[in-house]
Amino acid sequence: MEPVNEDRRRSPRRTAAWSATWVGREGVGTGTVSDVSENGFALANVPGEPLPEMGETIRLSVVIRPDVVLAASGRVVHVDAAGRVGVTLTDLALADALILREYAAGRGAL
Repeated sequence: MEPVNEDRRRSPRRTAAWSATWVGREGVGTGTVSDVSENGFALANVPGEPLPEMGETIRLSVVIRPDVVLAASGRVVHVDAAGRVGVTLTDLALADALILREYAAGRGAL
């Protein structure tokens, strides 16, 4: 039997505090990217704003720095009542993917 607390993530993760905006089928939301990997991230949505639905594809704009803004699409793989949203990236430019990979691996100092 597998340990209950075993992390199923396949890629290195690193904490972040990047602002983000997302657009989905039913609305627009804002929040903070708090956990980054090369494949996706966790987004803490602003309280009171709409949440995307599980399985929904959303468009994202993530401001890492004023001169570094990632534009991507992602599939929502987790949503909880506290406003935390897990997103697996499905469409991301190669240059942006490299930025995320380097940052998540601890080699990027964004």
